[in-house]
Amino acid sequence: MADEQRDYVELKRIKNRCIGLLPITSALSILTITSYLGFRLKSLLEALQLTSDSRAILYSALYLIVEAGLLYPNFLNHLLRCLAGPGQEGGERLRLLDTNSLPSIDVFITCAGEDTDTIITTTEAACALDYPSDRFRVIVLDDAGSKELSKRVDTIKQERSNLFYTARRKGADHHFKAGNLNHGYKYAEELEGGPAPFIAALDADMIPDPQLLRALMPHLLIDDELALIQPPQVSSLDHLSLNDGCGL
Repeated sequence: MADEQRDYVELKRIKNRCIGLLPITSALSILTITSYLGFRLKSLLEALQLTSDSRAILYSALYLIVEAGLLYPNFLNHLLRCLAGPGQEGGERLRLLDTNSLPSIDVFITCAGEDTDTIITTTEAACALDYPSDRFRVIVLDDAGSKELSKRVDTIKQERSNLFYTARRKGADHHFKAGNLNHGYKYAEELEGGPAPFIAALDADMIPDPQLLRALMPHLLIDDELALIQPPQVSSLDHLSLNDGCGL
């Protein structure tokens, strides 16, 4: 095992232990917040008995209300962590094994002026996904309209017929990445066969694990109420066997 992989595995162990402590640390945070607000309220009530200055009492009460409002989001977050129980990463590990009747997928790669080499690395990794090439398309959505990127994608396309490039004309209301994704869907409508029933959206620097589609799709297929999956993103340690998220 390479040194960086060994370090990553060790960090994963430490991370998992820390996640298991979340309910305890959240309970302590709740205790701290409630104790502080209780002390502040007690101090305010004691002050009412020592002064008759209505303006000072009003300001003190307003300050306490503002403090409580600022602490409420943290209180609610920690309460939900406690109710969720011990943290646990990962889920049921499923794989699509069939090669004949797999659903079609459009893989969108959104970019807007990032480093061209980074975009190309992500594009090549997406093209190399372990999925039948006639069941998925890789579409580079270039919001910067880079001629260099267009040429390099065309070079790859000579060996990857399921690779496409498009750059939209942005108006005043281009809606940034959301608009770019909508443009990708409209572009897919013009391709042979129309848009795929499923979309995988990648950022320019999200190099996918080869098993990405086979690992995520089973969860969407067996749960009719599931519409979106967001797997973990691991930077700089590409193509590791993560054993994380939905089985990646």
